Amino acid sequence: MAFVVKLFSTERRFTNAIRRPESIFRKTLTIQRTARDERTILRTHVMSRYRQGRMADEPVAPGRLRDVVRDEFAIDLPSGPFVFEAQTSR
Repeated sequence: MAFVVKLFSTERRFTNAIRRPESIFRKTLTIQRTARDERTILRTHVMSRYRQGRMADEPVAPGRLRDVVRDEFAIDLPSGPFVFEAQTSR
């Protein structure tokens, strides 16, 4: 029972954080994928790859974002604008 309460509590804090305009969750797009020998993380417009204990960052141009997300993470993003785009353009 305690696990269920903790899970609900964490979910509630995340939901509340999304609603606050200053929340980091409204200002960034983050997608992660892990494999046996690699971790790939996209944070807004930077793709980071961790392989064999080393990290390499690669910039992602805003116009390529949807293609990179589809190719690297097999996710089709809907047409925008996204919340993070509106927050960062202010």
